[in-house]
Amino acid sequence: MNETAKAILTTFAGSTTLLLVGVYACIGLLYWKRPLWLLGLYQEADSALKFPKTIEVLAKRLPFVDDIVHSRRVLDAWVEQHAEKAAANFATLPTVREREIHLFLPVELEHDRGKAIIFGELKPTELQPVFSRGRGCVLIRGEGGVGKTSWACQLGRWAIEHAPGHRLAPHRMLPVIVEEDVSSPESGLQPLLNHIRGKLEALAGTSRPVPDRVFDALLRTGRVLVILDHYSELGRATRERVRPGDPDFPFAALVVTARTDERLGNQPRWVLNPCRIEADKLYKFLTDYLRFKGSEEAFPTQAEFFDACTRLSNLVGKRDITPLLARMFADLMVNASVDGSWDDLPRTVPDLIAEYVTLINRSVVEGRRPDEQVQADLRAAAFACVQETMRPGEADKAAVLKVLAGAEPVERLQYLEQRLQLVRTVAHSTKVRITLDPIAEYMAATELVLQSKNKSAFWERFFQLVGKTTDSPITIRSFLIAVRDVCRNRSDRSKVLEDVAERVRNFIGDDGLEDNEEVQELIRALKSRSQFLRQSALQSLAEDYHESAAPAVPAIISCLQDTSTRSEALNAIKAIGPSATAAVPFLIKILEHSLVWSDQSRAADALGSIGPAANAAIPVLRRALQHDMMPVRREAAEALGLIDPTASDTIQALRRVATEPGQVELYAAFALAKGGDDVPARLAVLCRVLEENDRLLCHQAAKLLGRLGPIAESAAPRLSSFLGRNESTFMGESISYPTVPEMRRSAAASLVQIGKINLLVLSHIIELFHAEADLANKAADLVVALGTAVVPDLCRGLEATVWDIRFLSAYCLGELATQIEHQAPVVDRLVKILTSDGDSDVRENAAGALGMFGKAAISALPALESALQDKAENVRSEAAAALQKVRG
Repeated sequence: MNETAKAILTTFAGSTTLLLVGVYACIGLLYWKRPLWLLGLYQEADSALKFPKTIEVLAKRLPFVDDIVHSRRVLDAWVEQHAEKAAANFATLPTVREREIHLFLPVELEHDRGKAIIFGELKPTELQPVFSRGRGCVLIRGEGGVGKTSWACQLGRWAIEHAPGHRLAPHRMLPVIVEEDVSSPESGLQPLLNHIRGKLEALAGTSRPVPDRVFDALLRTGRVLVILDHYSELGRATRERVRPGDPDFPFAALVVTARTDERLGNQPRWVLNPCRIEADKLYKFLTDYLRFKGSEEAFPTQAEFFDACTRLSNLVGKRDITPLLARMFADLMVNASVDGSWDDLPRTVPDLIAEYVTLINRSVVEGRRPDEQVQADLRAAAFACVQETMRPGEADKAAVLKVLAGAEPVERLQYLEQRLQLVRTVAHSTKVRITLDPIAEYMAATELVLQSKNKSAFWERFFQLVGKTTDSPITIRSFLIAVRDVCRNRSDRSKVLEDVAERVRNFIGDDGLEDNEEVQELIRALKSRSQFLRQSALQSLAEDYHESAAPAVPAIISCLQDTSTRSEALNAIKAIGPSATAAVPFLIKILEHSLVWSDQSRAADALGSIGPAANAAIPVLRRALQHDMMPVRREAAEALGLIDPTASDTIQALRRVATEPGQVELYAAFALAKGGDDVPARLAVLCRVLEENDRLLCHQAAKLLGRLGPIAESAAPRLSSFLGRNESTFMGESISYPTVPEMRRSAAASLVQIGKINLLVLSHIIELFHAEADLANKAADLVVALGTAVVPDLCRGLEATVWDIRFLSAYCLGELATQIEHQAPVVDRLVKILTSDGDSDVRENAAGALGMFGKAAISALPALESALQDKAENVRSEAAAALQKVRG
């Protein structure tokens, strides 16, 4: 090669190197200063800068340029450019707009490691670990109406939030909701991807199509949050391809709503379980909802509002209610407050659904169709959407038009869809679905009952279809509950419908939805004009129903406003306990402003029974420690110990009254010990009182030590000694104070709670058995709850001279059988009791205990076979049952 050629090549190489350096330098500068301009290398993409064709072609072929252009920084810039418009468009989507009011109800969040935590108000920061590690998936699981879609919309709002501390990931995400099944077995996920791309372009308001490479990068880097709503109703082809853990799966950020525990390819995912509204939380929910709607002034008096809350509580009975049904009832409450038609509020869930549909229809001003026709059309459409799978789904529009008997079927369906928005056409298809699942289920159930015409043969075919369903029973459970409720709600209910309701109950099991008719009757009594009836009902709720009376809380709160029934209402709230959280604001008001000190004392006592949920009362309870009346100070100290005794201000306030002699000193010591403040010193106060001669104080000290549980272990010797005290060691008449047997039983029960059991304690537990028969099982359960640590004492109890101790010991050993590591020695002791004890009840318990050991008691077979000839029938019967268990 001559010198000229070499010079030319050298010059060319140098120029090329300089060009490449210049191109990379420009790209680097743009990457840091104007990352969005790099997308100008792809002419079809939106960009503020368009490169000459030569530069574009050259840059695309250079190493690493493509990766730089589609890096996270560039993609974040693209998302940021479209985020504000996307947020505005997202808020206008029908599904999102209908769920504009989102109340933060309790949810259970299960981590991918299996850990579950319940949040009273879930924050986006709790979900940031899901979407901050490359790939993340959240399954929102629950029945229809529980708020799955509402939570999905809220996650979408959080995804696009501007402030980093209020969003789901370090970067912003554009939320795309997919509500339709658009994939096919032949085409894989491509139709779904095309559908998502179209929705993304509409959401972002792009002027050009999003390029394939950019779209793929947005999905795979989690810059698009894909929300698959109604996953349980999607086709099998789609569900089988949703595998977030597969390397080729394109969605790095995924939210799925489903009725069942979808495994999603058995890949790690977090599960968000929205909770129903508990009966005692209805008051707060309705208050918050009406405030958000701007309708809090709809009720002239609190009495009217409480009456409406009580009606909803009566409607659901003992069950918790889904947020959607509660919101429907709230809308009907507002309408009733305007019309003054309180008596027309629904009393059952089927009536609630029907009246809500009527309310929506009557909001139409021009061209409104008759209520009866709307109800009939919606029933027919809902049945068409539900009948194939027995769960809310889609139906061909032609099939729906066919079942709309009469004139103008097209116009009537359009009315349901466009004017009432109760029906929705699935995008890019000829299918329709009912907008809200509970409406679909209850309307379809009503249509089913009407079609049955009380014919048994019809229902036999229905239950055959139920038995043949290929899906999980939980997916059709809500519809079956709707069928049951509609059968029970029919005014012309026949024996056939009663049988159907019973068969449905047997199929779905005990779902906890049975109404407590006795409680409902007492709630009605609380509205009586008779003061005596109201007081009697409150007393019965407190003494007979306890926490089961939770549905009565709104009505009881009304009674708190009446001074003639206030003391009984306070006692009822105390008996209900943690389920009476709705009463906390009213209890605080009574404690702070009542002029009757006994009511103030009861209010503090009730707040303590509610526990940590009454933490709003802590400041008022601290002030109550300075009250003029000792009972108020005493109850305030105890309540602080039960609600939250760990706060420094609470500890300081309790310390100031801890030196007051008498009951206040006792309860302050209890509360401080619960809070961990100088526990030995606090226990010393309680133990010192045990040695005094004041009956009431001794009795209270013994019980308080038991309530402290294991942390009071050092007090066990003092409690054991207390068991030996007799009448002469106390002052005062036992007529008006606790008797010595009562005090002994309290001390024995406290030793069980602390975890210290011996034969002396067992003997006093036996006294507890005989004194109050209904506490026998509770006392035995306390012993069993201590686990295998008490087995040596129980074995010694088998040899006690008192038959009661042998009786209890044999029973408890049987309950602990599966937990005992070395079973053979215990089996031998029980065999000895079975063959030689002189009491038939003890022998019966020994036989039953051997049966609980199962095959581990094989050596006891001869003794059990001999017991079949025992002279006592109860022993023979128990031995026969035990033989079956031991032989397997």
